[in-house]
Order: sequence, then C-alpha cells, then structure tokens
Amino acid sequence: MRSAHSLRKLFLELSTIAVVGCGGSTAEVDPNPSSDAGTKSDSSSTHVFDQSVCDATSAYAPLQDITTSSGTDSFEYIELRSETDYAGDGAPGVIAKSGTPCQRALDIPACNAKIAATRSKTGFETIPNSGGGDIGPMHNYLLVNKGDDVSVIATIAGLTEYLKPFEVIKDGALLISQRGYFFQCGANNAKQVEGGAFEYEAYSGFACGEGTHRDRHLIRVSESGELTVLETTVVQVGAAGCVSGRRPEGFNLELARTRSIGEYFAESALLEAASVPAFRRLAAELKMMKAPRALVRRALTAANDEVRHARVTARLAKKNGGRLRKLGKVDVTERSIAKVALENAVEGCVRETFGALVMTRQAALAKDAGLRKTFATIAIDETNHAALAWDVAKWCEKKLSKAELGQVEKARGQAISELREELLNSVFGAGDAALGLPNPAESVALLDALTARLAA
Repeated sequence: MRSAHSLRKLFLELSTIAVVGCGGSTAEVDPNPSSDAGTKSDSSSTHVFDQSVCDATSAYAPLQDITTSSGTDSFEYIELRSETDYAGDGAPGVIAKSGTPCQRALDIPACNAKIAATRSKTGFETIPNSGGGDIGPMHNYLLVNKGDDVSVIATIAGLTEYLKPFEVIKDGALLISQRGYFFQCGANNAKQVEGGAFEYEAYSGFACGEGTHRDRHLIRVSESGELTVLETTVVQVGAAGCVSGRRPEGFNLELARTRSIGEYFAESALLEAASVPAFRRLAAELKMMKAPRALVRRALTAANDEVRHARVTARLAKKNGGRLRKLGKVDVTERSIAKVALENAVEGCVRETFGALVMTRQAALAKDAGLRKTFATIAIDETNHAALAWDVAKWCEKKLSKAELGQVEKARGQAISELREELLNSVFGAGDAALGLPNPAESVALLDALTARLAA
C-alpha cells in the first residue's frame, strides 16, 4: 500500500534511521516533524458544518452540481480555465468542465474551433494573502458554450450574475474558489443558515516563506451572491524555504550543489514552475485515457500546488539575490499510455518520491526553525504527489502489455541507478547543511533504504 499516509510513515521512519552524522554516528532526528509545522493561533474550527462542497473522492469539483441564472438551458458546455505564467504558449489549463461542447451547434467544426481559439487576457480577481504574496488562481475564467455561441466570463461580477440566485451549496463554493480561497476536504465545510444564505469554511495563503501565513475563513454567501468574510484565523505561519517538483518531458536543469541561498531558491522556482505543465499534461492525458476521475483531479490539484510553490520560491529567490530563469516551452505532444507510464515511473515513482523523503528529512534537520516549519508543510504536498505517482503507475499496469510492463520496470531501475550515481558524485556545501539536505553518503543511504522498503 503506497497511500500518502503510508508513504508519510515510511519517510518519517527512514529519516530517523538513515541519517549519518559527520563522525559516522547516527544523528538525532525528530520522528514527527509535522508537530513543528508552524505556529498556529487556532488549530480547529469552532463552527459546526453539516454539508461538504467536496465529492465522494474527497476532492472539490468546481462545476459539479452548480445552477445558473437561466437554469439548465443557460449552457450546454462550460469550462473553468486557468492560464499562468508557467504554462508557456500552450493551451490554457482546464480546471473543470461540464456538458458536451457544440452539442446543438449548426456548424460543429466551426464551434469547436472557436472554443479552442478563445482566450481571455483577464480573469477573476484574487485576494491578497500570505503576507502580501498572491498565491491564488493566477488567471481563471469561464468559457460558456450554447449552440454556436462561445463567450467568456472573466469578472467576479459576471460570475455572480451568471450563478444567482445562489440556491445550492455549490454555487457559493464556486464564487468563493474564484476569489482566491480554497477548500480542505475530508470533513464537512458548509451549512445553510437563516435567510437562505450559506456559510463556508475556506482557506487562503500558503505557509512557505518569511512573513507568509495560511488562514482559515468563515465566509457567508447570500442568495444574491454577496460575499462576506465573517471571521479570519491564522492557522499556520511560514518562513523561508520550498523545494521539489516533477520535471516535464524534455526539461533539463543542471543543479549546482554549491550555491547561495538565493540560487537555491531560483533553482527551486524553476523546478516548481516546470512541474505545473507536467501535472496539467498528466491530467489531460489521464482524462483522455478514461482514467478514474479522482486521478485526474489529483493531478490538477498537484499542478495548483506547484503554481503556489513556484510563486513563493521566485519571491524568495529575488529577496536573497538569486537569478531567476524563465521557463521555456515544454513538449506537449500527445503520448501513448506506455510513454506516460515510463515518464511517471522515472519522474514520479523515483525522483518525486525520493524528493518527498528528502523534504521530510529537511523538516527535521534544517538549522533554522522557520525552515523546519516550512519544509514540514511542503513535505505533505510532495508526499501527496508521490502517492499520486504510485496510483497512476498501478492504474497504468492494467492497461499495458507484458513487454511494456517490462520496459517500465527497466526504466524505473535505471532511474534509481542514475539517481544513485548523481547523489554519490554530488558536492556538498555548508549552505546545503543549513538547509537540512543530506550529504552524498547520507543521500545514497536514504535512496537505498527507500528502494528496499518499496520493493518489499
């Protein structure tokens, strides 16, 4: 079983037993770095909610079960789109969709072409959070198709008008999510109150970087769509530091192990930025191959995680004198399920999984208390991404031939060998020690222990 929970337990255990000190002795490691995940002014909500905006897979599906001002006939197809600075010049990311495009169009090819060509240079507003850092959706908008008509809704006022009256719980949730807030699934987070309004528990911010914070909000949405923040509580405070990410096909970056803090953040920012199109491409391919909806949504969630990581690390790189590099175009050609499985084995099951383990270790050993708090927070995201990789691998196994499965297993073994060689020959500096990064011997010990446990 390689769920996020089981991987987390494994990473904590390996961080404890596989760390070697400078004199060859085992270093003392906190077996529960998540207990130092951040300063919390309030650890739980005192409000009682009896509904959830999330679905049975514990994911928030933005367009599921919404109603509109004209009822079910107001559209036959809608897309919630996102365009970011990290997606290159490719097509916009599709966060969610509902209905069948051009179902009643008189000229179906022209209608489909119009949908593909339609873009918006503006999008819904976002809220300032995390000490001034804007880490909400970068550029979201709705594309609406009815018959031959294709239009865009790119303002909160337009979205409010489109959804009202707000008679169901998901209408208010969509409005809230496009104001830069997000929902935490796994428990009830909404309720209806007197007067027909709905109240929600939503979050904003990201505890990664000095001066940042993650906040919990109690938000009310009236029947007319008026949004009011009734209460805000800081639940986690962050400090400097963020790393990790999945590299898209064709992306190469020579990482220098002897580097300044600013250069470390600059490298991290580029890697995080590169992960955004990688996860979006994975989500699109899983959707095309009719993979379970939960896998598609988790890939999109991972992409959104990486957008936030990239923004924060870029800001920290600038603050510490690092030189930011622009992400070039990445390969977005259509791939077979065998090629998807090969890349996932290398980037997800090997490199991303090992990265999550290292992050867990950094949460315990970084010299700065603020860094430990930040790494503990990021480690949770990266562990979820690693669990996604293993679940994708398990699903792909059912679709591949015996020969293809052999190729995937061979690629994973080769990736482990290549990573081991890279770690063994890496250079370790004082700055890396301060960040809690393992030295070459420790890195190889961690990789070998991880490989053995995953193979058991």
